[in-house]
Amino acid sequence: MVEFEQNRGGGASVYQQSSPKPKAWGPTIGLIIILLLIIVGSLYFFRNEQTVNTTGTPENDLASIESDLNSSGSFEIDNDINSAEQEINQI
Repeated sequence: MVEFEQNRGGGASVYQQSSPKPKAWGPTIGLIIILLLIIVGSLYFFRNEQTVNTTGTPENDLASIESDLNSSGSFEIDNDINSAEQEINQI
């Protein structure tokens, strides 16, 4: 839509076309930066997830599960919890 301004100079009415407003580039640049951050973040996330999934294959047989439990030191955690409970009960 074209806007016109009326020139009230010498009594004769003369119409002039107003200049278009300059476009603001701030929102456009902000949107581009946000989209780039989303793309870079998703690429980082998916590449990191692929390396985690390919580090080892889980074994589901009973012997491998038992060896994993024994090597994880979970019994030490149980002992620490039991000793902490005993200390709390003494108070």
